Amino acid sequence: MQDLDKDVTEYSDLRLALDVKLRQQSLSGGGYVGTEYPVQVRLTYRSANTETPVVWGFYYQNLDNNRVDSGTLVPQDTWLHHAVPVNLMTLFPPPQRLLSLQVSASGHDYDSFVTNVSLTAQ
Repeated sequence: MQDLDKDVTEYSDLRLALDVKLRQQSLSGGGYVGTEYPVQVRLTYRSANTETPVVWGFYYQNLDNNRVDSGTLVPQDTWLHHAVPVNLMTLFPPPQRLLSLQVSASGHDYDSFVTNVSLTAQ
Protein backbone atom coordinates (compact mmCIF):
# COMPACT_ATOMS: atom_id res chain seq x y z
CA MET A 1 0.00 0.00 0.00
CA GLN A 2 1.22 3.48 -0.80
CA ASP A 3 -0.28 6.64 0.66
CA LEU A 4 -0.68 9.20 -2.11
CA ASP A 5 -2.39 12.26 -0.59
CA LYS A 6 -2.38 14.02 -3.98
CA ASP A 7 -4.75 16.74 -5.15
CA VAL A 8 -5.85 15.91 -8.71
CA THR A 9 -8.38 18.69 -9.34
CA GLU A 10 -6.11 20.38 -11.89
CA TYR A 11 -6.01 17.28 -14.14
CA SER A 12 -8.50 16.21 -16.79
CA ASP A 13 -6.98 12.79 -17.48
CA LEU A 14 -5.81 10.21 -14.93
CA ARG A 15 -4.76 6.69 -15.97
CA LEU A 16 -3.73 3.58 -14.04
CA ALA A 17 -1.52 0.88 -15.56
CA LEU A 18 0.39 -2.17 -14.33
CA ASP A 19 2.07 -5.36 -15.46
CA VAL A 20 0.57 -8.54 -14.01
CA LYS A 21 1.38 -12.25 -14.16
CA LEU A 22 -0.78 -14.97 -12.59
CA ARG A 23 0.98 -18.30 -12.28
CA GLN A 24 -1.56 -20.16 -10.15
CA GLN A 25 -4.94 -19.65 -8.48
CA SER A 26 -7.02 -22.31 -6.74
CA LEU A 27 -10.13 -20.18 -6.13
CA SER A 28 -12.26 -19.62 -9.25
CA GLY A 29 -12.79 -16.08 -10.54
CA GLY A 30 -13.11 -13.61 -7.68
CA GLY A 31 -14.41 -16.14 -5.17
CA TYR A 32 -17.98 -16.61 -3.97
CA VAL A 33 -18.65 -12.88 -3.43
CA GLY A 34 -16.29 -11.57 -6.12
CA THR A 35 -13.71 -10.01 -3.81
CA GLU A 36 -10.90 -12.59 -3.69
CA TYR A 37 -8.58 -12.27 -6.67
CA PRO A 38 -5.01 -13.51 -7.03
CA VAL A 39 -4.19 -9.86 -7.84
CA GLN A 40 -6.31 -6.94 -6.75
CA VAL A 41 -5.65 -3.19 -7.05
CA ARG A 42 -7.58 -0.72 -4.89
CA LEU A 43 -7.41 3.03 -5.44
CA THR A 44 -9.05 5.08 -2.69
CA TYR A 45 -9.92 8.69 -3.40
CA ARG A 46 -11.86 11.55 -1.89
CA SER A 47 -14.47 13.49 -3.82
CA ALA A 48 -16.41 16.52 -2.63
CA ASN A 49 -18.50 14.56 -0.11
CA THR A 50 -17.19 11.02 0.23
CA GLU A 51 -14.24 8.64 0.32
CA THR A 52 -14.53 6.07 -2.49
CA PRO A 53 -12.58 2.88 -3.26
CA VAL A 54 -12.27 1.63 -6.84
CA VAL A 55 -11.18 -2.00 -7.24
CA TRP A 56 -9.78 -3.99 -10.15
CA GLY A 57 -9.20 -7.73 -9.83
CA PHE A 58 -7.32 -10.10 -12.13
CA TYR A 59 -7.92 -13.84 -12.60
CA TYR A 60 -7.17 -16.50 -15.22
CA GLN A 61 -9.80 -19.15 -14.51
CA ASN A 62 -13.39 -19.27 -13.30
CA LEU A 63 -14.34 -22.96 -13.47
CA ASP A 64 -16.97 -22.55 -10.72
CA ASN A 65 -18.54 -19.51 -12.42
CA ASN A 66 -17.95 -17.27 -9.38
CA ARG A 67 -18.59 -13.54 -9.40
CA VAL A 68 -16.08 -11.37 -11.27
CA ASP A 69 -17.84 -8.00 -11.03
CA SER A 70 -14.59 -6.05 -10.83
CA GLY A 71 -12.43 -8.71 -12.47
CA THR A 72 -10.43 -8.91 -15.68
CA LEU A 73 -9.64 -12.26 -17.27
CA VAL A 74 -5.94 -12.54 -18.16
CA PRO A 75 -3.87 -15.39 -19.64
CA GLN A 76 -2.19 -17.73 -17.17
CA ASP A 77 1.58 -17.54 -16.60
CA THR A 78 2.09 -14.67 -19.05
CA TRP A 79 3.18 -11.12 -18.33
CA LEU A 80 0.42 -8.76 -19.40
CA HIS A 81 0.52 -4.97 -19.48
CA HIS A 82 -2.89 -3.76 -18.38
CA ALA A 83 -3.92 -0.13 -18.77
CA VAL A 84 -7.27 0.54 -17.12
CA PRO A 85 -9.44 1.61 -20.08
CA VAL A 86 -11.21 4.36 -18.11
CA ASN A 87 -10.04 7.90 -17.48
CA LEU A 88 -10.29 7.91 -13.68
CA MET A 89 -11.32 11.58 -13.73
CA THR A 90 -14.62 10.46 -15.31
CA LEU A 91 -15.57 8.27 -12.32
CA PHE A 92 -18.66 9.28 -10.37
CA PRO A 93 -18.19 11.02 -8.11
CA PRO A 94 -15.00 12.39 -9.68
CA PRO A 95 -11.83 12.29 -7.58
CA GLN A 96 -10.46 15.43 -6.01
CA ARG A 97 -7.70 13.87 -3.90
CA LEU A 98 -6.05 10.48 -4.33
CA LEU A 99 -5.61 8.92 -0.91
CA SER A 100 -3.92 5.53 -1.43
CA LEU A 101 -3.12 2.77 -3.88
CA GLN A 102 -3.01 -0.82 -2.64
CA VAL A 103 -1.93 -3.95 -4.49
CA SER A 104 -2.95 -7.20 -2.79
CA ALA A 105 -3.89 -10.81 -3.37
CA SER A 106 -6.40 -13.11 -1.73
CA GLY A 107 -8.00 -16.51 -2.12
CA HIS A 108 -7.04 -19.96 -0.97
CA ASP A 109 -3.81 -20.60 -2.87
CA TYR A 110 -2.23 -18.35 -5.49
CA ASP A 111 1.07 -17.34 -7.05
CA SER A 112 1.03 -13.93 -8.68
CA PHE A 113 3.31 -11.04 -9.62
CA VAL A 114 2.84 -7.30 -10.19
CA THR A 115 5.31 -4.70 -11.40
CA ASN A 116 5.42 -1.28 -13.12
CA VAL A 117 2.36 0.16 -11.36
CA SER A 118 1.78 3.71 -12.56
CA LEU A 119 -0.69 6.55 -12.27
CA THR A 120 -0.30 9.09 -15.05
CA ALA A 121 -2.03 12.48 -14.90
CA GLN A 122 -2.42 15.16 -17.57
